[in-house]
Amino acid sequence: MANRETTASIGIRPFEVGDIEQVSELFIATFPEKKLPKDCLNEFFREVYFDSPRADRRFPSLVFDSGKGIAGFIGVNSQQMRFHGAPINVAVSSAFMVKTDESGKRNPLIGISLLRQFLNGEQDLSVADAANDVTRKIWTKSGGSVAYS
Repeated sequence: MANRETTASIGIRPFEVGDIEQVSELFIATFPEKKLPKDCLNEFFREVYFDSPRADRRFPSLVFDSGKGIAGFIGVNSQQMRFHGAPINVAVSSAFMVKTDESGKRNPLIGISLLRQFLNGEQDLSVADAANDVTRKIWTKSGGSVAYS
């Protein structure tokens, strides 16, 4: 495998199969309470974001590559819906994560940048499947709204 530090471009880019291991590690670090084995996460990320019929390369999942590894991720799947009888493309985001630094803090600019890139995609409608308080705050500050059930 190529050295990510010398071959990766810094910034946001589409999620690639070669990123799965790092995204699984990011998930484990972000959600330690879930206690999911890395091999199961690797399989999940491959199935959901690459092998699923809802994995549409027009609406890619995104990573923030720091040049030293993956520092952020937003998973994206597509959904066809109808609005006033016309078909629309919906991009559904999930698994929104930003890596913590040595002090345990997350760089909010990484999350905001990932979300903006997602919202500026080719979809007609953007939806988040679930969100915590931090994600809801970023979402609404980016122009989105929250539908409570």
